[in-house]
Amino acid sequence: MNSKEDSRAKLRRSSTNCEVLYLEREKRSNAFHMERRGEPLETYNTLNLMKNGFKQAALGVAILLASVGCRGASYESDGDEYFRECNFSGAFESYKMAEASGRRGNPTLEAKLKEASVYADLDRGRQLGFQGEYQKSYDLLEQLAARAPENPRVSEWLTKATRSLSRKFTEDGKERMGVREYDQAIQLLEKALRYNPKNQDAIDTLERAKTILKWRTEKGELMWHGGLRAISESQPEMAESKLTAVPNFTDAHNDVDDYISEVRAVVGDNHYRMATGLEKKGQWFAALVEYKKARTLHATPTGIDAAVARMEVEVKADQYYHAGKNSLARDEFEHARDRLTKALDATKNKDNRIAIEAALAQVTEKQNAKEHKDAVNLELEGRLAEAIDALRILDTRSPAYGDTRERIDRLTRQLRDAQGNYKDALAKLDTGDLLGGRAKLKAALFLQPFMPEARAKLKEVDAALAAQKKDSK
Repeated sequence: MNSKEDSRAKLRRSSTNCEVLYLEREKRSNAFHMERRGEPLETYNTLNLMKNGFKQAALGVAILLASVGCRGASYESDGDEYFRECNFSGAFESYKMAEASGRRGNPTLEAKLKEASVYADLDRGRQLGFQGEYQKSYDLLEQLAARAPENPRVSEWLTKATRSLSRKFTEDGKERMGVREYDQAIQLLEKALRYNPKNQDAIDTLERAKTILKWRTEKGELMWHGGLRAISESQPEMAESKLTAVPNFTDAHNDVDDYISEVRAVVGDNHYRMATGLEKKGQWFAALVEYKKARTLHATPTGIDAAVARMEVEVKADQYYHAGKNSLARDEFEHARDRLTKALDATKNKDNRIAIEAALAQVTEKQNAKEHKDAVNLELEGRLAEAIDALRILDTRSPAYGDTRERIDRLTRQLRDAQGNYKDALAKLDTGDLLGGRAKLKAALFLQPFMPEARAKLKEVDAALAAQKKDSK
């Protein structure tokens, strides 16, 4: 049987003993008084029955008082058991219940209650530290140390919590340094040293942070004075570069933005003037870049947005123009003509249009020359029909180009004469005139070398003539 069951058994035995003692004492008292008054025993019994309800009530009160006292002892015993098991929260609650059960003012119980409260809060403070709640842990343990200054365990864990909190502020300071927030980093590191002045990591990091902050402040001041000097020397670009860098190093100059705005307006005007000069020279892309810089810097001239839009159109046309020229260099005439036509449709500049139209004419000229040369090569190979077709395509695109018309007429007659000779050869062969047919076939092949049917027929005729010659021998 465990301790709690023992306590309940003791409570039941105590209640029973209290009831028996009370009844016996009541019986003797009533009998004594009845005898002194000379009353018969029957009268006592009658009165006893009449007062039975009162007796039961009194008995209940006595039992209740006895049970309350027993319960208080049981709660205290439970608290002792919890304390031995290091369940300080359970011990504290049990002692509180024992106090509420009629044991208030008991010095021993009050001492136990105080000790359990201290260790319960100590346990809670330790758990907060384990969970990373270093500030809450430190605050709780500091309050606990004020309540129990003589407790060595509390002092020990307060020291640990102080060091943990100092390390936490040190790590937070390092994180602030990582994002270049040196003022906040210094505040956190100084707080870490307030909790633990011997935190060497915090000491070293704080020294490094102060050194960096000092260097950045000096660098910012150098940039600030350099920017002001550049303004006085009418060097707006240099002034803008230096003044823009100042906020990256120091926050000491609140009016730096005003200076930057004024300087940027001057720089923007310079970019605008440069852009207009480039536009006049036809350097569209460079002009576009400068116009955009002027717009970004809020230059004072109006119409910058329109100038940017105008340059974007010309840059697009310029891209089409160069793509067309590259295609022309590769003899990709249709692709070149398509790109140059798009460039012509896009541009609004008069000089641009003249240059693009000249390039389109160059495409046509180069294509005509190439196709004419190809047609001549076909003619030399004896492929008269293909040559005629190529020359007719050329004549359709560029009428009267070179000797195209003359060459078409001549090749057409030559092809017609070759076909006539071939037909005459077939007629002579049908009549058995092998020599006459052979002469006509030779004439046809002279006019049209690429005539496979005539060449095949000539071979047959030569074979027949050779057979006749052999038979005649």
